[in-house]
Amino acid sequence: MLRTLAASVALVLLAVSALCGKAVPLPKECPIRHAVAHAGHSWAMYSKFDTARVWAIPLSDLSKGIDVFVGRSNTAPPRFHIGQGSLWVSTTDTSPMWYSRPSAYECSDQLTRFPTSKLLKGDKLTEDEKDGRIDGDKSCGHIFVTSMTNWIRSAARDVGYGMEPKLYSGTIATGPTSARQFVTSCYRFSKKGAKLVDGIVMTERDTKKPVWSLTAYTVRQKADEWWEKDFNVQFTFREPFTVFDVGRYSYFLTDSGSLYRVFSGANWAMTRTAHPVWEDKKRPIVALVEDADEKQAYLFVGPEKEGGKPAYFAAGQKPELVPYDPADLPQLKNAPDKDKLKNSNYASAVEAQRYALLLVKKRLIKAPKP
Repeated sequence: MLRTLAASVALVLLAVSALCGKAVPLPKECPIRHAVAHAGHSWAMYSKFDTARVWAIPLSDLSKGIDVFVGRSNTAPPRFHIGQGSLWVSTTDTSPMWYSRPSAYECSDQLTRFPTSKLLKGDKLTEDEKDGRIDGDKSCGHIFVTSMTNWIRSAARDVGYGMEPKLYSGTIATGPTSARQFVTSCYRFSKKGAKLVDGIVMTERDTKKPVWSLTAYTVRQKADEWWEKDFNVQFTFREPFTVFDVGRYSYFLTDSGSLYRVFSGANWAMTRTAHPVWEDKKRPIVALVEDADEKQAYLFVGPEKEGGKPAYFAAGQKPELVPYDPADLPQLKNAPDKDKLKNSNYASAVEAQRYALLLVKKRLIKAPKP
């Protein structure tokens, strides 16, 4: 009987592996260094255990800054976005869900918003606010909506797959009370799931040849958290990504260092194509610095050959590389705490801040006068 049970488990694991194809597994740490310039500060995030923290330093006075715990996160470091005057981050809340198995606890993905003005003022968060359980604009941080990834996981469990889907997502704020979330998965959805994911289809064919999808969903904050399907994207990458907007295009920066973009402006086309911008496997992108106020982004790559200089380029249709001397990367005046540097995610945040300060030095990002 034990052998039969072991064989059954092995078959289930094999089917799970086949379903998601050659997808890149979620890494323990995202190799991309990410910082955002906004409101005269450089913002980065890091995680410690399962917690998410935001770290912002003034561009005019590096001896000061804020370091705030904003919730729980299952990615390292947390993926975040700054737009419409707020910090947007996907947080998790481990609690019993209505679709859980008996005595089981599941992670609920929440899209949480924190007004940056309140964070910069040093407003302390209550315990409930730290957990993202406060509704209403009067709180420093609150759940904006339940993440679309959570709906997909719920629907997958409802049809009895008995597995976690491969889900990667990124969020862009489109207004004070609206956001767009790009979600990739290897599940095939039925037509009745056009507005809300309420139908997932799986056949024997899907276990052998998974059907990957990248879909843009838009939500406008309402009591019923009603998501609407915006458009589908034809794409080639199968791994986690960071998404950002420049002009009328959305860019997807993969964890392996490739960059793609898709037109995300007003258009009747329900299917669009993500075109490659940078796909040099020998020279991957290592850092992303966004200028949230000027709506621009810069990406950093290593040297073309040993002994050469690294370079950066502004997001656009065709990269125009600008070489720089690594010695020009500024050192932070406020030496990081040694205990925090033991956390690799914090070290990543330090590196991200240095890339942002280099752009200030190059006068590509404006720093307010001290």
